[in-house]
Amino acid sequence: MKVKASTLIEVVVAMVIMFITFGIGMMIYHNILKSGINLQNLKADLLSSQIVEETIKARSYFDEEMELQDLLVKKRISPYQNNSSLLLIEIQVFSKDEKLLAETSQLILADE
Repeated sequence: MKVKASTLIEVVVAMVIMFITFGIGMMIYHNILKSGINLQNLKADLLSSQIVEETIKARSYFDEEMELQDLLVKKRISPYQNNSSLLLIEIQVFSKDEKLLAETSQLILADE
């Protein structure tokens, strides 16, 4: 009776293929974790967009700092290139440890 088995070369080739696949998978996983896109950054982007919309809707064109949802938000309004009818709204969102999470700028036409 003859037993069917794999040769040593076949086993080594299979292991090399498995290690290469595992290595590529680990590199992809590491790049995803390192990409920096996390829930807090997405939350900060959404918050900055909402503040710009609220500022335009309420016409509250003044500088302010506020703390919302455990984030520090700095809003700065300035005339664009010394033109009083154009305003530049700049929003910066920081984490508690003063790390910049999101930054939004928008140019608007101010009503006279």
